[in-house]
Amino acid sequence: MIQLLTCFFIFLIFPAISEEPHHTTAYIDAPGNTDLLFSYSYDWTRYFWNKYGEKLPTYNDFDRHAFFLYAEYAFNPCNSFSFNGGYAMVTESLNGNAYSFQDMELGWKHLMYKGKTSAFTLQLVGIIPPGAKKSSIRYGTYGTQVSLLYSDVFYLKNLGWYDLDIGYRYYHGTPANRLLLNTSVGYYLTSRLALIATSQLDYGLSERGSKYLSNNIVFHPTYRLLNLQIEGVLRVYSHVSLVLGAFKHLWGRHVGTNGGLFGGAWFDF
Repeated sequence: MIQLLTCFFIFLIFPAISEEPHHTTAYIDAPGNTDLLFSYSYDWTRYFWNKYGEKLPTYNDFDRHAFFLYAEYAFNPCNSFSFNGGYAMVTESLNGNAYSFQDMELGWKHLMYKGKTSAFTLQLVGIIPPGAKKSSIRYGTYGTQVSLLYSDVFYLKNLGWYDLDIGYRYYHGTPANRLLLNTSVGYYLTSRLALIATSQLDYGLSERGSKYLSNNIVFHPTYRLLNLQIEGVLRVYSHVSLVLGAFKHLWGRHVGTNGGLFGGAWFDF
């Protein structure tokens, strides 16, 4: 059961390094098991929220296509290593086009408590830029993150679950440090199909570096964002699942009102 839950729970697209949707889980897979996710995301916007939360036109058509790889390996019952990375292609009518790799993440999860259906986990993440800052693609700044994760399951005719994730991200440079709060609720509609709803709050804690980048659509140093994601996960084979979903920015500061679609394939072995 833990292996099945892990396949559905782990992060879909790299975490709060951008405002892409995601969810995380406190469960650790069986020792020696690996989870891989190959995914694609497309989002766009023609509006943004300024520092007062006012919705304004960008006068800058923004479209982004991105490809991602997530991998997690459990090397014992209580510990796992993970990797998140992506490549983005951004087109902007005013700022020009940008194509490059995004900041990478290396993570370590340690299981601190395991109940009959629940788990409590500590997660540490290192942020490694593949190069200098690049507008609309990456901060290009080293950073670290510490998170506490809690997950549990429930039964309401069929199996359901929820994941809670609270974290703090520190950048060794100009972008503001961030408070991260994520909540996911999932439910099996059938034995093979699950529906997952995820809310994500990414909250800049200061005005540090507010003039560092002028882009008010993505990667402003002090942005604040509340995002909602809905996805379906279909297990097509014993070790393969397909993911399809959509997301929408609900509230923000210094960030675009983006919405988009995503899809991918899970492989667990």
